Amino acid sequence: MLDFEAALALAEAQAGVIPAPAAPAIRHSAGPTCSISSALSRATADAGNPAIPLVKALTSLVARHDSEAARYVHWGATSQDAMDTGLVLQLRAALDVVSGDLADVVRGTGGAGAGARAHADRGPHVAAAGSAGDAGPQARQAR
Repeated sequence: MLDFEAALALAEAQAGVIPAPAAPAIRHSAGPTCSISSALSRATADAGNPAIPLVKALTSLVARHDSEAARYVHWGATSQDAMDTGLVLQLRAALDVVSGDLADVVRGTGGAGAGARAHADRGPHVAAAGSAGDAGPQARQAR
C-alpha cells in the first residue's frame, strides 16, 4: 500500500491535482526506509482495515519533513483503493518470482515434464513445456 501511496502522489502531482512539491516528500516517506511500527497491526484491528492506520502513520511521517505535503497524503483515494491496488502490486511481484521459478523447472527437466503427485501418490505425467512453464510470459503480456 505504500507503493500505491507513492504512485498516487506522483500521478496526482503530474496531473496538477496536488502541488508538485508534495509528491517527492510523500514518495520519500513511503519508500524503503519507511519506519511504520508494529503499532500498525494493533491499529488495523481497531480500524477494520490496514489502510486507515497506514495512511495516518504515513501522514505523520511526511509531516515530520514537510507539513504542507502531509495534507496531500492519500488525497482523493479510498481505503479500498489503497488495499486493492496494494494487493495487485504484491501479486504482480509474486507473479514475476513464480514465473521465474516455473521457467527454472522447465529448463531443469529439459521440457520433458515431470510426474504429478497428489497426496504423495504418483499421478500421470505432466508436460512442462506448453503448459505451466509457458504461463509466465503470457501472464506478463496480459498486464
